[in-house]
Amino acid sequence: MVLALGTFAVTKVALRISPFIPAPLLALGLGTWLAETTWAGKGLVSIKERYASIPTDFWVFATPAPIQLTAPFLMDLVFFVAAIVFVSGVESLLCSRMADRLAGNDRTPFHPNKELWGQGWVQVIVPLLNGFPHTGALARTAANIRLGAISPLAGIFKAVFKLLLAAFLARHLELVPMACIGGVLLYVAIGMVKAEEVTEVLANQRFHVFLMVWTAVAVAATDFLKGVLSAVIIWLALRRWLERHPAAAPEAEAA
Repeated sequence: MVLALGTFAVTKVALRISPFIPAPLLALGLGTWLAETTWAGKGLVSIKERYASIPTDFWVFATPAPIQLTAPFLMDLVFFVAAIVFVSGVESLLCSRMADRLAGNDRTPFHPNKELWGQGWVQVIVPLLNGFPHTGALARTAANIRLGAISPLAGIFKAVFKLLLAAFLARHLELVPMACIGGVLLYVAIGMVKAEEVTEVLANQRFHVFLMVWTAVAVAATDFLKGVLSAVIIWLALRRWLERHPAAAPEAEAA
C-alpha cells in the first residue's frame, strides 16, 4: 500500500511541477530502488515473479499447438475465442469513445466500423507471430492523452519504445514491484473520471445509474469479461421484459 500510494503521489506531484517530467518512470524507478534496498526480502511481488521473465529473443518462433478433437478442448477453444472477440471489441470501442471525450475531440470522431475492422486483423495476425491478442487499452490511452499526445504517432512511438525497453532493459523492468504498477494505474484511473461526467450519469434514470455501478463493482470483483457481460445480460433481460409488458415501460423509465 505504501509503494502504491507513494507511486501515485510522486507521479501526481511531478506532473504538476511540469508535464515534461517523465513522472511515471521516475516513480517506478524510486519504487524499484526501495524494493531492492530498504524493503528487500519483505515479500514484495515483482513483475518477474508474477508474469515470469520478459522475453528478449525476438527471433524465436513457437509453432501453434495442435487442435485436439475432444469435447473439452473444443469447448474451451470456443469459449476463449468468443471471450477474446467480445472483450477486445468492447474495450476498443470504449477506448476510442473515451479518447474522443478526454481529448475534447470536436472534429472527426472515431469510426466504430474501422476500429473493429483493424481490431479483427490484429487478432488474426498477431497470434501467428507469437503475440498475444490485444486491444486499444483504456489506461494507456488515457495516460497518452494526459501527457499531451495529439496524434497516432504517440501509439507508434510507444510500440517502438516498448520493443527497445524489452531488448535492452528487460532484466531491470522485471524487478519493478506490482504495487508500483498499481500506483500508476490508480493515477490514470482517477484522471479518467471527470466531475461533470459523474453529474451527467446521476442525472440519468436510476436503472442506468445502477447498471454503471454494477459494472464497475463486477469488473473489480471478477474480471472485465464477467463484469461487462453480466451488465449486458441484465440490460437485455429488462429490455425483453419491457417488450412483453409495454404498460410497465413508463414506470421503468421513471425509475
